[in-house]
Amino acid sequence: MSVSVILKGVEKSFEVPVERNVYARFLLKPKKLSKNVLSNLSFDFFPGERVLLLGPNGRGKTTLLKIIAGFSQCSGGEVYVDGVPIRDYPSQHIGFMLGTQLLYSALTGYENLEYSAHLSGLTDIESSIESAINRWELREFIDFPTSMYSNGMKVRLALARATLALPTLICLDEPTAHLDEKGIDALRRYLRFAEATVFIASQGADSLGGLVDRVVPL
Repeated sequence: MSVSVILKGVEKSFEVPVERNVYARFLLKPKKLSKNVLSNLSFDFFPGERVLLLGPNGRGKTTLLKIIAGFSQCSGGEVYVDGVPIRDYPSQHIGFMLGTQLLYSALTGYENLEYSAHLSGLTDIESSIESAINRWELREFIDFPTSMYSNGMKVRLALARATLALPTLICLDEPTAHLDEKGIDALRRYLRFAEATVFIASQGADSLGGLVDRVVPL
């Protein structure tokens, strides 16, 4: 089941220290300036849309993705999922991929998925993991420590982790990075058939094979 997502006046700013001297920065509490990354973003997204957040590095794509997924609070405005503020929306229904940063390198691929399944409150854990292994073609390496994975295999595992619970809202940060053609084909298949509203942050749309419904330039 897909969900609607509404952004109302979303803003995000960060405090940046003015002082470059490291001792002054940490010992003297220097003056800080506020830097706006996102300003007054308002959009209505329909259930089942595939949305591409497009732009070069430093434009706030990952920041906006974190806000939509509920992993970061906005400085102003609000995000609603099916009419509910994102902070009140059940986290188990949200799939979030932040590159490969959410993987545990000391765990095997299977253990990463098992841990994520428990966090998501899944009941049929073994069946869900088996489906994810097949979907993202991970079987050959699933019992290896993640530290031994190539960059492309880590991305596949991160995609498996993000989609394990069949979430209704999915946020993917640069999901095509390091993927070979088989991995990209698996991603295309998932985007084509997933019953979810999907947000993708990327610098380009070429590898997504026309599966994006809307592009939001940042």
